[in-house]
Amino acid sequence: MHRIIILGALALSLIGTRHAAASPWAFEVIRYDATGATPGYTDAATALGAPSTDTGFGDVSLINPPFSTAQLVSIGVGGELVVRFENPVTDDPGNPFGLDLIVFGNAFFTHPGTGVIDGFFDADLATIAVSADDVTWHDLPVVAADGLFPTHAFVDTSPPTGFDNASDGSVLSDFTRPVDPSLTAGDFTGLGFAAAVALYAGSGGGTGVDISSTGLSSIEYVRITAGASTAEIDAFADVASAPEPAGAGLILLGVLAVGRRVGGARR
Repeated sequence: MHRIIILGALALSLIGTRHAAASPWAFEVIRYDATGATPGYTDAATALGAPSTDTGFGDVSLINPPFSTAQLVSIGVGGELVVRFENPVTDDPGNPFGLDLIVFGNAFFTHPGTGVIDGFFDADLATIAVSADDVTWHDLPVVAADGLFPTHAFVDTSPPTGFDNASDGSVLSDFTRPVDPSLTAGDFTGLGFAAAVALYAGSGGGTGVDISSTGLSSIEYVRITAGASTAEIDAFADVASAPEPAGAGLILLGVLAVGRRVGGARR
């Protein structure tokens, strides 16, 4: 019996380790051309790792975007940024809303000092392209980097009062879960801070991308090129797939079967 318990615990540990070991963030800058970039915002490494969570003036939220040179890299007209994921981003229809990749920038919702959203500002209509091998590239239609859904770092960030920036959050939003792409700017207009956050349903925001139009089963490289003006990028995330309880259950059933055989042999 003790052997079965130990084997079961080991299997659960391996399942957890497998998921934990797969980083969801871009981890390497392949190319960065700073042509036309905003001066000071030319450290491409700022686009690696998880999205920013604090601005120094409150939590990063849907009304308080990242803005420092340590958080954003600028892609100017004529320039580009190419990053690579350590683990392939797969085209998975089972992902939330069928989206596979999230791009985080520095757009934000505006409010007239009352905490009620009245607009959307600083969206960067940059082009997103993806590749499996950094040779053949596929532009993603319609979707633009730094689109409608600003980064929101903490689920429990306190609502702002007047012009005060929201702060004091402690429960991280899920940066690997996209916002419902059917939402529009009109769905947020007129809402208070808490009601707007509720529409995110725990997501950390960002522009969600479906790579199925490329015909690729997976990609490793993402390229951002500016449109008519410069774009600022904070991070990239691989959308987390739904849990696989069936797969975990099969592993555990196998462990139990082995345990029974071992126990029977010892009798």
